Amino acid sequence: MLPKEYGSGSTCHRRFQEWNKLDIFRMTWAKLLKIYDEKLDINWAWQSLDSISIKSPLGWTRLEIIPQIMGAS
Repeated sequence: MLPKEYGSGSTCHRRFQEWNKLDIFRMTWAKLLKIYDEKLDINWAWQSLDSISIKSPLGWTRLEIIPQIMGAS
């Protein structure tokens, strides 16, 4: 549920879609990174990748993997 000040859910979704098409989020992210880099000097030589962004091994679904992690058979 959104606060009333934001308008209806459909209005928020429409604005999100418009801003996404206009590349607002990427431009905002780039601007914030630039500000952060100027203040704290980002070490651009170091990078990281979150493993959640790659396909799970053997195409397992999350529900198939959880029992194995929990020790159930």
